[in-house]
Amino acid sequence: MASPDELDAAQHKLMVDMTFPCVVNPILRELEDKNHSTTPTLIRESFEEVEAFYPGFTEFFVRGLLTKARIDDRIDMPEAILKLEGSGEQKDVLLRRHESVFRNLQHRADSLKLILGRIPDEISDRKKFLDTIKDIAHAIKHLLDAVNEVFTQIGVAEDRHRLDKKKKDFVKYSKRFSTTLKDFFKDNRLEIINITQWKNAVYISANHLVHQTNQILLAVA
Repeated sequence: MASPDELDAAQHKLMVDMTFPCVVNPILRELEDKNHSTTPTLIRESFEEVEAFYPGFTEFFVRGLLTKARIDDRIDMPEAILKLEGSGEQKDVLLRRHESVFRNLQHRADSLKLILGRIPDEISDRKKFLDTIKDIAHAIKHLLDAVNEVFTQIGVAEDRHRLDKKKKDFVKYSKRFSTTLKDFFKDNRLEIINITQWKNAVYISANHLVHQTNQILLAVA
């Protein structure tokens, strides 16, 4: 079992990996669509370049803004990112191929992330949360089916190998998510005082699934 320090480091790396694609990039993409100037594009490209040279810059930048605004103690990043995914407005990764199997993969990936984004609002309602867990299980199955369909359209062995690796990673984190949920419900932990730490564990595990879903899309893109 990982030590508390190792878990903290893993959580920090996850937030580092997700802050640009899941928080900053969608906002700048939306500005690009609404604004005819090149400024939003230049800003986005600048973030991409800095993030490439200094991984974690965007996460550090966002946390700095929250601290400056004195709201850093009121915003939980894993929960906030999940809620953003649940808004239905996030397009972390967009596939540019238009064949039906690729459109289906995009749809299944977006659907899973949308359902995962419901967790923060429903985790305190046992019945709603259990229904959401069922929806997540179905969405995971549909996504994996979509990945298998995409395999039939990929002819390059190296590309197939890359997608297969991302699929295996996704399955691994799906199993971890299931284990986290079992721990959450074990011994009626919904009733105990330190419920916040257990909710946070669920948020982090769900964010891992969001991240792995994006990695599948990137492997295809």
